[in-house]
Amino acid sequence: DIRGGAAEMSVGGKLFMELVKSGVPVVFDGAMGSALYAEGRLHTRAFEEANLSDVEKVRAVHDGYIAVGAQVIETNTFGANVLALERIGCASSVTEICRAGVTIAREAADAADTVRDRNPCR
Repeated sequence: DIRGGAAEMSVGGKLFMELVKSGVPVVFDGAMGSALYAEGRLHTRAFEEANLSDVEKVRAVHDGYIAVGAQVIETNTFGANVLALERIGCASSVTEICRAGVTIAREAADAADTVRDRNPCR
């Protein structure tokens, strides 16, 4: 259940919209699909299906973007829809793929916030 949208999302303890309105640059992550492809995931499979079959690799991509300064990470759900997933036989797993994508991203973000809270340099 997602409520409130972007205005209620927290980035380092600040509400996302507060951060945007502050005028300070906000650093987002990069392309998940391109990163997974670079790690050997073939484009003949949906990158979003990795949320179920290769959780560690998806998490590692999130962690990598966070490590280089991303303040906002997006879920690995860009092409997670019935039409796109139908071609690989995963159309019935859309909800499961999306939920897994959210879980993986939230866990990475929560771990990063924990580390940042302990780091006096940030």
